[in-house]
Amino acid sequence: LDSLVKLNGAQMVVANIFQSQESDQMIQSIQGWVRTVDISVDVNDPDLRILPNDGHPNARGHQLMANRLISYLQNNNLLSHPQSLNDSLHDYLESP
Repeated sequence: LDSLVKLNGAQMVVANIFQSQESDQMIQSIQGWVRTVDISVDVNDPDLRILPNDGHPNARGHQLMANRLISYLQNNNLLSHPQSLNDSLHDYLESP
């Protein structure tokens, strides 16, 4: 998959979206041959999860994940139009 991505002039980035031993092992197994970034949020934080006993992030949690991914892509010069993407995502995430 990484070769196909590079063939098309892009770079593959795998984002870890969930904190677990399995996710950590997966990220560790591919580090060195593909870019990785951890954008997960602490779903034990009640302000970041949907329901008290649910392991899924709410809108605020997803916003934090999106911000982390955008920051990573910008800091690594992986966006061709970083400001327009950032503006578009911000507008989308702020819409009702």
